[in-house]
Amino acid sequence: MLKVRDSQTGLWAAFYLRPTASAEIRSDPLAESFKASEIVPFRLAVARKLMAGSAQSRKPDFRSVHTFAQRMGGPHAYILVISEQEAVGQGRVGQNEIGKIVLEWNISDAVVSSINRSLDRLASWLGGSLTRADGDLRTRLWSAAHHSGGCRIADAPNHGVVDRNLRVHGTNRIYVCDGSVLPSTGASNTGLTIGSLALRLADHICKTVVREPVGSSSRLPKIAVSGAGGHVGRILMPALVRSGFAPQPISLRKELGQPELGKSTLFLHLANAHGSVEENMRLQKRTAELLAAAEVSHIIVLQSFATLQDPSSVPDSAAANFGFERLTYRDPYILGKLAVEQFWTNWQRERPDRGVAFVYVPTILGPQSAWTREIANYCQGRPIWVPAMPRFFSLTDEKLAASIVHLCGSPVPRGISRRMLFDRSGSLAEAVAWDRGADDVVEIAFPSVARLAVSLARFALFNKVLNKALQITNRCLHSRYAILPVSPKYYGIFQLQSRFASIFNEPTAAELSDAHADHLVP
Repeated sequence: MLKVRDSQTGLWAAFYLRPTASAEIRSDPLAESFKASEIVPFRLAVARKLMAGSAQSRKPDFRSVHTFAQRMGGPHAYILVISEQEAVGQGRVGQNEIGKIVLEWNISDAVVSSINRSLDRLASWLGGSLTRADGDLRTRLWSAAHHSGGCRIADAPNHGVVDRNLRVHGTNRIYVCDGSVLPSTGASNTGLTIGSLALRLADHICKTVVREPVGSSSRLPKIAVSGAGGHVGRILMPALVRSGFAPQPISLRKELGQPELGKSTLFLHLANAHGSVEENMRLQKRTAELLAAAEVSHIIVLQSFATLQDPSSVPDSAAANFGFERLTYRDPYILGKLAVEQFWTNWQRERPDRGVAFVYVPTILGPQSAWTREIANYCQGRPIWVPAMPRFFSLTDEKLAASIVHLCGSPVPRGISRRMLFDRSGSLAEAVAWDRGADDVVEIAFPSVARLAVSLARFALFNKVLNKALQITNRCLHSRYAILPVSPKYYGIFQLQSRFASIFNEPTAAELSDAHADHLVP
């Protein structure tokens, strides 16, 4: 099989070369082979004729690769062509005069011309001659497969039937997942693509579409959610819907235009730009503009434990960043989070009637978390070494969801409030073993030279070198053991946080069973 792309139209054509005994075109070879494969008792005469012909030197003009387990040979090749079509204008679905649904499928002159040009290129490459059937190629079509385009995917309803999540435009819970969503016919089989779309849709439904909420939601505030498609959003959105909320995902991408917030009374701000402080500030300013346009005055902002590194005194819930002042470890993400807090603090001070709730979240454990996928599940089946660290703050995704849902159901007070969420603060090894679901975690004491190296990771160059050393060491240990692949910089942050663990009171089991945000705040 060879694929050729036409230089004029950009359309692809796939050519399948099948050996044949003759270059004569007396019938449609592919159609004849299918006749043979569909033999039923009253067509035994056809079967006998085909079998007799296959044993003779002058073989019939059809490919018998799949017929009677015979393989055709010869100095010539029959070419099966599968061609891509344009994404627009190839057909339409509509109703006829009596109301019957009909599909009109067209093959344009551009497609025929691209096939002919690609055939010429193929013959030139092979150094042979090409015999064509008389007339228009469209008269040679005997069948079709891999039908597509009837419910094409598009961002706008005037261009297609379903959106990028395969939801029918204008509906809430109607989805289409088959070849019809493909925007045009292609030059390849569609099975794997449809399978991928099915897996993607299943994942989307599991994370964002849930059963109908129980009870009335008329008393619950409407919530607009930024960053709903991110990691934390995929955890929170189903929990919000299950609790009776109607969360409205909001995109802050400038090229999509101004989203409509409606009459939302609360804004759950999950979106964050990781690349730079400047990029993050542009994101916050755009969010503030949306809130001003919709007259939304209450917002919940997710913060990170990464900014809580070195307390100058006992943490103060009224102070910025809980009173943690000095940053030992810096990067664009951490500095950006601090800038976000300062931005929304200033936003609230401009109008005292506004309310901002900062929620500080540590490492998230659980099956959906990035920590689990990339860290805890690293090198399953081999013992994994974890540095000894007496206290490691973490939060399961279930408790995160329950806490935020409870917070959204309670009025955000005027002014600035700060909450710190965690439900696990045992050793790092215990957290990894719990999330890994195995007893193959080996806790090792950090020698002094290793502690010194980790402390140097606060400098970008040293962190880069140590990261590379960790990767090389893991490769060398590949056959038997592995080292927890956490960036040395974050090992250092965890160590700093481990030192002030005694300041906080870990929630009791009874309190955790209520899964309320207030109970997770020390």
